Amino acid sequence: MCSLRVPELLESVFPVVSKGLKDRHAYVREVSVIGVLKCYEQDEEKTVALGLIDEIKGLATTERDTQVITSCLYVLRELGALHTLPRQRMISFMNNVRSFSEWGHCLLMETLLEHYRPETEAERFDVLEVLDFGLNHTNSAVILATAKLFLHYTSNYKEQYDQVIRLILGPARTLIMGREPEVAYAVLRNVHVLAERQPEPFRVMVNDVFYRPEDAVYLKIAKLDLMVVLSHLDNAYDTAEEAFEYARDFNDDVASHAVACISRIAIKVGSVDGILDRLLLFLNHRRQVIVDETIIAFAAALHKFPDAAEICVPPIARVGYGTIGSPQGRAAFVWILGHFGDLVQDAPYLLEEICDQYGQGPATSGEVKHAILTASVELFCARPAECMPLMKHVLSRALKDPDHIVKEKASLYAKLLEGLGADGTRRLVRLPALPSGETNATDASQELQDILFDEWNTLSVVYGEPSSTFIAAESTIKRSFSADSLGGGVAVEVGGTDSLIEVDGEGEGDVDDAVVGDLGGDLGGDLVGDFVGDLGGMLGSADVSQDKSSLLDDGFSFLGVSQAPTPTSANEPAAATSGPAQSPAMDDLDLLMMMGADAPSGADAAPAAPPAAAPPTYELRARRDVGIRQDEFKKQWSELEMFAVTSTSQLGSSAVDDLDRHVEQANLVCLGKSPSRFLFYGCSTAGCGVCVCITISGMQATLDVRSKDAGLSASVKDTLDTLLCVF
Repeated sequence: MCSLRVPELLESVFPVVSKGLKDRHAYVREVSVIGVLKCYEQDEEKTVALGLIDEIKGLATTERDTQVITSCLYVLRELGALHTLPRQRMISFMNNVRSFSEWGHCLLMETLLEHYRPETEAERFDVLEVLDFGLNHTNSAVILATAKLFLHYTSNYKEQYDQVIRLILGPARTLIMGREPEVAYAVLRNVHVLAERQPEPFRVMVNDVFYRPEDAVYLKIAKLDLMVVLSHLDNAYDTAEEAFEYARDFNDDVASHAVACISRIAIKVGSVDGILDRLLLFLNHRRQVIVDETIIAFAAALHKFPDAAEICVPPIARVGYGTIGSPQGRAAFVWILGHFGDLVQDAPYLLEEICDQYGQGPATSGEVKHAILTASVELFCARPAECMPLMKHVLSRALKDPDHIVKEKASLYAKLLEGLGADGTRRLVRLPALPSGETNATDASQELQDILFDEWNTLSVVYGEPSSTFIAAESTIKRSFSADSLGGGVAVEVGGTDSLIEVDGEGEGDVDDAVVGDLGGDLGGDLVGDFVGDLGGMLGSADVSQDKSSLLDDGFSFLGVSQAPTPTSANEPAAATSGPAQSPAMDDLDLLMMMGADAPSGADAAPAAPPAAAPPTYELRARRDVGIRQDEFKKQWSELEMFAVTSTSQLGSSAVDDLDRHVEQANLVCLGKSPSRFLFYGCSTAGCGVCVCITISGMQATLDVRSKDAGLSASVKDTLDTLLCVF
């Protein structure tokens, strides 16, 4: 009745709710307490005038049933009236906390954190001793809620805080290694926040974030992020080696994130011994997303370690611009070519080929155009004789670019070259890059870390952002009651959080052209002098606006190379490849099934990943949800012979002992195996089955995929091709 939101019925609801608060049955009182909150949402004035809020406050101080007390605490917390509860009542709740339900226990921890502070050191020790059983609770929510209370109570006492961290480590490691991926992810993100503030105690957890193929995608990415935070000089090479295992994952997001994390580990610990050498191996990888991310990772690493350029830049230059797929990868490649062009003999000619595509095809991206412009200037300053035609061509195109930022940047470079000369311009252009734009707590400021610590065990930790960035002000409900209103009056002050304000980062102002002249310097030399004469004509013919005070910032902002692109690509159903492939006979199936294991049941199967934000067209059910008898598999294999899709793939390794576990990442169940043949079965979310046989011969694998849905067969075949090439 309280939820109907019909004003005509609300008049008859108030007396029923008031009577229910005094009922002798605890369940009736519990439901009536929640009913008061619903009535308050519909008619605030009358709810307060009838004294229902006062009745709840009285019930909270006298009630014995813990379920009713929990409901009272929830309602008072929603109304912002918990501060009126007596301190002695809070102590009483703590002494009886074991009788509360799990939800009530968590709510009580939040209530104590907000409205109760121990007054003495002895009292603080008593509170922690009474509540410490919550850290060994079987419910993960109770463990995290208790841990949050302990962390905040001891945050100003270093020795006690360190003891609390050590107490938390055991339960946290147990939850991370558990079979519930959602719980493990939440714990990983919360540990991430604590490890950023004080990484030393958590470094024992490096062994807990090892690669497990059956982990969900989001869990693998969270483990990689924590691995970076826990890395230091002593374990840098080991953590990087573990990240290389993640780079073999068949999911593009995980593989690219692993490559980025390898670079971040090297940058964080300040050592590249052996790490960048391993990254060079990825430049010849078959998967384009890994090659792209490797070049981006090198761009970030070479910012920090320019001395490593002599070893790294020549192999990068041999990759070829045309083989790079993402705009971020192309921009990073061009930046490396321009910044370290003196190490590549053919750099001017490679860059000239790229500049011929300026504004066309792959070079239409703003990132790529910025990179081409700056790389041309850098290379011209280093090798003017070879790069003069290139410089003229790029500047003339950039000064006419429809993107006003590119146009202003080109004008800035032209003025710098005219006023400062080649050496002065190069020193400005080669300023240290801005920090990476990756939005997670790894590179967060101290202020953000403090906010995330205050909002620990909330969605802020999962998003890596303060709650004010994703909770609209109008959606929050915070009400405070004056002392008069609690006595039965109707003076209610309704408040909320401050509104979010959008700040425009572009400031208006005039650029002081005299700055260029004051810096002084000549290009020098007849050759460069001719180019300076051409700059005047370029600037005179171009309509360039110079009224932005952020011109310098815009000019150099492209140097911050993103380390974590999120490529998203859906596998298109491919046509069945022609060519005969030997299929296993029925007798072979019997033999293989005798050697293999039955399909796993729910208890033995890997945990299922939650639905992705953009699910693929053909998605297979989790392995624990798939079950098929051997006779059914044999029957389907025979019936689906006319639908067979065959192909041949190249294996990344000749050792096939763990091939079944590797392929099961794709949610295919291994039904049987021999040294040279493997049988798998899967079922799509639409209920269509797919049978797979993989036959191994040396470094080649022959796939036989059978399903009534041709699109499903093609999708599974493409996934297996990817898995086998990285095996």
